[in-house]
Amino acid sequence: MANLDWGRSNFNGENLGGGTHRSEIIDGVMVGAYVLAPLPAETGEIQLAVRRIGPVSGHWDLHFPASRAALTAQTQVVLVSRSFDVPGGVLTIKRLLLSPFETQVEVEVAHQDQSPSLNLPELSIATANGPVKGKGGSGRSSRSGDVLVESIRMLFDPLDRYPASVTLRLGGMVFRSGETRVPLSGPRVAVTSYGNTITVEALENTGQNGRATLREESDSHDAWWQDFSSWQVLDDAGQLHPAQPPQEQSSTMEAVRLQPGKSTVAINQQRVGWTLPRGRTAVALVNHGYWEHVENLGEVTIELPQR
Repeated sequence: MANLDWGRSNFNGENLGGGTHRSEIIDGVMVGAYVLAPLPAETGEIQLAVRRIGPVSGHWDLHFPASRAALTAQTQVVLVSRSFDVPGGVLTIKRLLLSPFETQVEVEVAHQDQSPSLNLPELSIATANGPVKGKGGSGRSSRSGDVLVESIRMLFDPLDRYPASVTLRLGGMVFRSGETRVPLSGPRVAVTSYGNTITVEALENTGQNGRATLREESDSHDAWWQDFSSWQVLDDAGQLHPAQPPQEQSSTMEAVRLQPGKSTVAINQQRVGWTLPRGRTAVALVNHGYWEHVENLGEVTIELPQR
């Protein structure tokens, strides 16, 4: 499979916005394809920087004209303009783009808070014929004053047997408030406000400097603290300080079966470190919130104009 250098690949000098790839072996030959994010203009030139083909490294720079005119002529635009109040802002489903090759949904999320409370918004599509398979998507962010605006384009398979309507359901990771405090002495175990168990392992707490591994176990996979930046260190004077990633920062997530016959448990591990003011000692790690996966934040059924 060819390996693209995305930083040097562009359309009219603008970043391609990523894409997906797939490959298969046909008659003993590896055949692959890249599916790029929708091009931002009707016509232009694509430049692809290929740096590896299979096991062979090299520099292959390709450029060729591209036009969406034929596809645009076969694309039907359906205006939706439906907004949902979501945690920390407003999500608007702007329009659907229906073509014989794929279905696109344009979404805009306006975050009113400094820190977004909705992360990784998800959208599913279903028709009377069943769910429509997703193919990924791309997005861009911009800021207008205190409002962070995300413009997202989600890609799906083409609609089978052009339906009378489609149902769009919104989900995603939502930030919830709720304190978790793990002591750095004694058992060093705590149960989070959302029911997961967190243990502090490999603790090194020598004066003002320290580091540890946070291990979280969950059998639901629906709620997690985000990363080291969501943790703070409580010192022996009652002051909170931000946790920092240690030099050898690592993060892992895996699914394991702790005992035969038991359900699978997801384990999330994260290294954190800290440097406190001179004379202070860390006594606990504190987290004031977590991310929860919500499958249905709202849904809307769109009647499609018949061809």
